[in-house]
Amino acid sequence: AGVPTEFHVYPGGYHGFELIVPNAEISQRAEKEYISALKRALQKTEV
Repeated sequence: AGVPTEFHVYPGGYHGFELIVPNAEISQRAEKEYISALKRALQKTEV
């Protein structure tokens, strides 16, 4: 589709880890990265 993407790997993080143990350090880091990626994607404008 020609859109930029990001791929993040969280060693030791199983599917849904951020929902099951939201207070874990890895979960908090993942959530911050999710939010940051969404903000970057939504701030881009086409001219």
